[in-house]
Formats: sequence, structure tokens, C-alpha cells
Amino acid sequence: MPGTTATDQPSPGKSGLARKRWLALAAPVFGLMIVGLDATILTVALPTLATELEATTAELQWFTDGYTLPFAGLLLPLGVLGDRIGRRLVLIGGLLLFGIGSLMVMGVDSPDGLIVARIVMGAGAAAITPLALSMVPLMFPPEERSKAMAIATAGFALGLPLGPLAGGWLLSNFWWGSIFLINVPVVIVAVIGMLLFVPEPRDPHAKRLDLIGAALSLLGVTAFVYGVIEVPNAGWDDPVVMLTMIGGLVLLALLLAWLRKASSPLVDLGFFRNARYTWSSVAISAVMFILFGVLFVVPQFLQQVQGKDAMDTGLHLLPMIGAAGVGGRLVGKIGTKVIVAVGRDPRLPACRPGRCRIRARQQHASDRRVRRRGRPRLLAELRVPQQH
Repeated sequence: MPGTTATDQPSPGKSGLARKRWLALAAPVFGLMIVGLDATILTVALPTLATELEATTAELQWFTDGYTLPFAGLLLPLGVLGDRIGRRLVLIGGLLLFGIGSLMVMGVDSPDGLIVARIVMGAGAAAITPLALSMVPLMFPPEERSKAMAIATAGFALGLPLGPLAGGWLLSNFWWGSIFLINVPVVIVAVIGMLLFVPEPRDPHAKRLDLIGAALSLLGVTAFVYGVIEVPNAGWDDPVVMLTMIGGLVLLALLLAWLRKASSPLVDLGFFRNARYTWSSVAISAVMFILFGVLFVVPQFLQQVQGKDAMDTGLHLLPMIGAAGVGGRLVGKIGTKVIVAVGRDPRLPACRPGRCRIRARQQHASDRRVRRRGRPRLLAELRVPQQH
């Protein structure tokens, strides 16, 4: 993480954190928790938003991508900026920006307004994540550092399964904007905790901010993703779609060329000479690509095709998201390679291509029996609709 060096580790005795450091840990943990929460809470709300805001499929995609694109594009630049001007300052700014984006939904009456709010929240999350994690090791002596980092990462992990549950309950009882407004009190508590208990660590050897690399990265990815999202609506022959997709690829090619020659690159390409690092990055990218696709499609299938409510949808998603925490615990016992290989094995899903039609009929019959009995069910698998 940015700036995690031995040179900027404060002495707990001198900084006054010896008695307060565990209380101070709550501030970055709360910040990480709302980032994890917001990464999944929207999934159960997509069908509701499609109805309430009359959003198209492309606009629903932008509700999600409007958050993830600035988050991905600004993550590294804001981490470096925190090293240069102060991590606590940038982290508090990110928390406030996240809170402002959450409050903006109160005035939203169109899809465009929600997309703007999500962009603001994504930019705030990009400041929270790297700086919260980089500050935790500096607040604790070496013998307590691993425990503190485990608690901090658990805060983010806790937010992931809470997202669908909290979203489902809120949508079943309150206005749809409540799924964002719950962030506000958490932000207030985190900001107060940062101001009262967390010192301002800085990296005396912080590298220069690569503004050109950051701009090429953000613009290239955004342009390409915009073209991909608009293809179903405008078609492949639309000049705007083709221009943005080709322009995005050109910008990303320029980014690679720039990173090879820059004195302080945004990303050191030398890391990719390590095969373990390279293929781990490929595996993570593939998993996240699939996960966000599933989280976009499955809640709409459960609610619009199978007639589930938001709370039931959240319960259906819980086993899938909770498996991330189980996998993290198993890594320390049986190794990363086994977990990744097993998790990506196409033979493991209960519904393989040759059995989908049979399982669909069996599940449909089972659902009718359950509805007659009036008992709710908790599903741990994706049901495939019957093919006609």
C-alpha cells in the first residue's frame, strides 16, 4: 500500500496512541466497511430502480459502473496524493465525498442524477480504500500490526455480505434512497474518529504523482467501457460507439507506452515480470468480471422472473458472497493455488449445460410445492429458467 515504509512508522508512545490506538482503528474500519457495503448493496435494488426511475438496461449498468470506474481509475493516484500531502487529510476528504454522494440521492428523480451520485461515491471510495489500509500498520507496533490489519480487512469483508441483506431489508420497508442514506451516519462516525484519534502520518520519500498516467488510465477505461455498454442500444455501426471503443483502446496503448518510459510511473510494469504476480492479477480480474456480471443479472432474474422480493433476493445472494470470506480463511490452510483452481473449475456448478433444462423443471416443480405450503426458502444456487 502507498507509503507503508519503515521510515514513517510513528512511535506509539510519542504520538499518544498507546492507549487509544485500538479505538482509533474503528475509524478506518468503518470507512472500509461502507466501501464493501456499497459494492454489493445496489445489486438487490436494480429491479426497484428500473421501475422507480424508469431506467433502461444501459442506465442500470451505469448505476454500477459509475461507481466502479472512478474507484478503479483514481485508486492509485489518490493513494500517492495521500503520501504527498497527508494520508489523513485525503482519507477524510474521501469520506466526506462519499457522504456527499450518498446525500445527493435525496434530490434524484432521474437515472442521470443517480449516475452522477454514484460517480461521486466511487471517487470517495478510491481515496478511502488505499489510505485506510496504509494507515493501519503505522498506528501499531510490529507485534500488534498483523492483528490490526486482520481487523481492518475484516471490516471490508463484512460489508460485502451485509450489502444484499441490508439492501433487501431497507427496500422492503423504506424508500429506495435509504440504501445510500445509511452511509451518512457511518461517514460521520468515521470522520469524527479520524479527527480525534488518528495522527497524520506522511511518507518522506513519497514519489511524484503521475498525472499523465492517471489521466490516460481513467479516460481509456471509461471510453472503452462506455462503448461496450452502449453497443446493445446503439449497435456496432454507431459512430459514437466505435469511436469511444477504439479511442479507449488507443489511450490504453498510450498508457502502456508511457508507463515504460516514465520516471515515476503510476504502475511499475516490472512487477509483471513475476509470473505469480501476473497470473494472480489475471485470475482476480477474471473472477471480478464474472462476479459483477452475476450480481448484475441474478437479482433481476430472482425478482422479475421468479417474483422474489428484495429481502429474499438478498438472502439468495448471501451464500455466494459469504463464500469469499470462507475462501479467505481456507487459503492459510490449503494454499492459494488450490482455492483458485477449485473455485474456477467449470465442473463444480450444480447446473452444467447438459443438465440445465432438467434442473430447471425440477426447481420449478419444487417452487410450486413450496409456495403452496407457504414456507420461505433459502437458495444457495442460481436457478436457470426453463427453455421453451
